[in-house]
Amino acid sequence: MSNGKKKLLFGIAGLVLIGILVALYMLFLSSPKPFPDREKLVDEINRVYRDGAAQDIQDVIYLDHKNVYVPFVSASDEYSMSVWEWKYNKWKLIYVTTEGMPILWLLDRNDPSAHRILWNLHPDDGVDALQLYLINNRGYQISHRSNQVYDSIYTPKVQVDHRISLQQSSYGAMALPDEWITINKELEQLKKVNQSYMLPMQSVTSNIRVNTYDKDNHVVFPERSVNGRSYSNGRLHYQFIMFINESDIEMMQ
Repeated sequence: MSNGKKKLLFGIAGLVLIGILVALYMLFLSSPKPFPDREKLVDEINRVYRDGAAQDIQDVIYLDHKNVYVPFVSASDEYSMSVWEWKYNKWKLIYVTTEGMPILWLLDRNDPSAHRILWNLHPDDGVDALQLYLINNRGYQISHRSNQVYDSIYTPKVQVDHRISLQQSSYGAMALPDEWITINKELEQLKKVNQSYMLPMQSVTSNIRVNTYDKDNHVVFPERSVNGRSYSNGRLHYQFIMFINESDIEMMQ
């Protein structure tokens, strides 16, 4: 092969490599473009998920620079939620629900400081406040190793709460309280010890619970916020936050 042909092939290979690098940068490393305006958000929600029936965008809340929470009201007066992600060089709608009860959104599955709690309750439910609880039940387990040697593992009781007022707004997004993140780290260490002795524990963040209270601080059932329809792009980014019975809440002295 002549030197001229070699130079031509090397030049073509170099251009192909540059093209691949540019494409990879655009797909995975490029900075997000400005977020779509509200009219385009409505159009995209209704294009991707017709049952969302978006009509009025309430707010645009950045969870981080590549994830955005958009609460909205549907044409059927449903107080709904949507989440968008910057991916493959575009803003992509990845989740819609016409339910408004809190969910735990996992921006990073392994980092509780990156988790966000999202909600959008219907005003007609008369919910004045959300009461969130981080719960870990106490327990004592004994595991047998060998030669009549036993290990005992104690799991402490944890019950901490955080109150969210809905007086000013039906919707919102919040990070886990700092105290919860600290407790989570300590319980995760205990979880690792338990796993080493084949004693499984639930994920700590799966133990978040919620209750809903009216303006007189009575428990009220949010009927219009618990029924609805949902869409996701197939990837699990969230956990549902379940109700807690008042009988399961220990009264602190």
